Amino acid sequence: MLKGSARRKNSSVVTFQLQLDDYVANVEGKLEIGGGFFSRTSSQIRFTGDGWLEALCQTTSNEIVPSSLNLNFYLENINGVLRFADSPPGNFLATARNVPLDTSTTKLSGSLERVDSSWQNIELNLDYNVQNVEGKLM
Repeated sequence: MLKGSARRKNSSVVTFQLQLDDYVANVEGKLEIGGGFFSRTSSQIRFTGDGWLEALCQTTSNEIVPSSLNLNFYLENINGVLRFADSPPGNFLATARNVPLDTSTTKLSGSLERVDSSWQNIELNLDYNVQNVEGKLM
């Protein structure tokens, strides 16, 4: 939690609190700014066996619409490291096993095969990488 005070343009001072977990992620030991936080405006979130993230997403007009995003298309396995593909399709599921989504934390976990045929455990917080834009997962 970051706490402090800031001066407004009219010279008045306001205090603030900012939950840094909402805006900063630890990605392989490096702090990165991010956060799409789709889960805040989505319900019935699930990950299918063939790589689709599905949810009911709220729009700014409070309409609830179904949406899906093919994560298998956008993610790839680079020697046991799960990354967004530079040029899709990624097809990470071809070299993955036991890949569930913990819907309470929006973390995708599992194991990815490495070049030496060993397996590397992975975890990806989808809230740092996926957003709901007007009812569409992106």
